[in-house]
Amino acid sequence: MKPLVWVGHFRGTSGFATATREYARAFMRHYPEVSISPLAALEPSDTFAKFVISLPVPQGAFELVHHLPTTDPMADAYFSVIEYDRAPAEWGPLLDQAKVVFTQSNFCKKIFTKMVGDPSKIYIVPYILPPGFSPRGPRQRFFPSSTFVVGSAFEWIPRKLPELLIRAFVEEFSSVEPVALVLRTYNVPDGTLEAVLAPLEGNKNIMFLGAPVDDMPAFYRGLDCYCSCTAGEGYGQTLAEAMACGVSTVASRHSGNLDFMTDDNSYLVDVGPWEPVPEGAGEQWKIPKVDGIKTALRQVYEHWAKKERDYRTRRAAGIRRSLTPWHASRIMFRALKAFLFT
Repeated sequence: MKPLVWVGHFRGTSGFATATREYARAFMRHYPEVSISPLAALEPSDTFAKFVISLPVPQGAFELVHHLPTTDPMADAYFSVIEYDRAPAEWGPLLDQAKVVFTQSNFCKKIFTKMVGDPSKIYIVPYILPPGFSPRGPRQRFFPSSTFVVGSAFEWIPRKLPELLIRAFVEEFSSVEPVALVLRTYNVPDGTLEAVLAPLEGNKNIMFLGAPVDDMPAFYRGLDCYCSCTAGEGYGQTLAEAMACGVSTVASRHSGNLDFMTDDNSYLVDVGPWEPVPEGAGEQWKIPKVDGIKTALRQVYEHWAKKERDYRTRRAAGIRRSLTPWHASRIMFRALKAFLFT
């Protein structure tokens, strides 16, 4: 058995960090010879701390980089995602020389396939839902139960289009309707929130949460609708989590989230054509249509106002059955087995 070294972010609440921890933990159940090399130092109390080794990777070990391929150009395998119509050009040679490439969705595989000579070495590994993401459990409410609450959780970056969600919410709902918007966001540039809120005339039903949420399942369950209409997703982690918690979910009809979101289990918003990413390096994205976001939010609100059980939401919770550690680790183990047992 060849030792495997897993390089990636094991600390924090980012999508990469959450996914890395869950995938590594699942794979360790199949393969005991796993060490990790975290890209940010771990606390001594972290459950992964006992697996940490220092770089460089020991001679003869198999190195898997779960981050951008450029993190280590000499790695044996990469696990990464892409949200635009193309990956950076410098990724091409690295993905092409890798023994195995893991990604999370058909959208990502399609982009990576353009860059490698052997697409058969690209494997789709769906997200693993951490424990606790289900409709049952405590709820974190920020407004009374008589208020319809739309929520979203994201890093404040252009691709997430936070201003578009705020615009759709403000334009669709009048000040006399019992509605609220809760945004769990971070890395907001100085002065941004003030600039966004200035034209809203003091709308008190928009709440920004800058501090981390300790219990994300409770956050989701405390919402009446989860909305994340972005310009592209490698997978759509928060969308899957919200659906698994039994929340009506609104997203773009585009990119990685279409692996698990349909018109039968969610509210999909049409997008525009490919267009250049501002200040990008030639990448393109697709912007969701604001009228579509407004229509979807209104539909979910009307179900809530009539106290109707939305059939889409019932079907959404079924996503939990496919996003399991066993399913993901089996795919990874089968792909790596030939290289580890040599």
